[in-house]
Amino acid sequence: LVNVNAFAVYTNGILNPVSSISIEGGQIVLNLANSFSSGTITVGYTASSSGGITDIAGNIASSFTFGTVADGYLSGAAVYIDQNGNGIVNVGTDYYVGQTDSHGNFFLPADAPIGALMAIGGVNVDTQLPNTMTLLAPVGSNVINPLTTIVQNVIYAQSLTPDYNTTLSISAQVAQALGISIPAGQTFAS
Repeated sequence: LVNVNAFAVYTNGILNPVSSISIEGGQIVLNLANSFSSGTITVGYTASSSGGITDIAGNIASSFTFGTVADGYLSGAAVYIDQNGNGIVNVGTDYYVGQTDSHGNFFLPADAPIGALMAIGGVNVDTQLPNTMTLLAPVGSNVINPLTTIVQNVIYAQSLTPDYNTTLSISAQVAQALGISIPAGQTFAS
């Protein structure tokens, strides 16, 4: 049994408490206390000492974060963490996170190594066309898209320290160069 307090769900940046949980086949369904319109949904999970979500072998998942690959949403994209800092997926070297679902979602385990996120392959669910580029996102991102790719490429090109402040600064520079705005204190990757 999974405790509702093990989950923290934010809809458009506002905490939306989990009122109940149900298991449907291989899916965990979170029923939220408040309705919401479309927008960004962030899900966090932390296991309790008495148990939590387990894999088929019975190992407890300590925690994970939820992310999305979007250039349109990309279904079936392979998500990796860049372990050698080169921005190119190196199978066997880079950490394989998993494949996105039909809505471009993926789960990043809490014990995953730190590094930029990379997504390759998949199909754009809007156009049904295959994705032919590598999408990137800075360390700590929960979104991988063309704008986060620009931000991460600037970080790579300038050999900057991959942290939140760097991402915040480069996101602001990219937004200004493109003539668009992002909310104060936010990045393209959050």
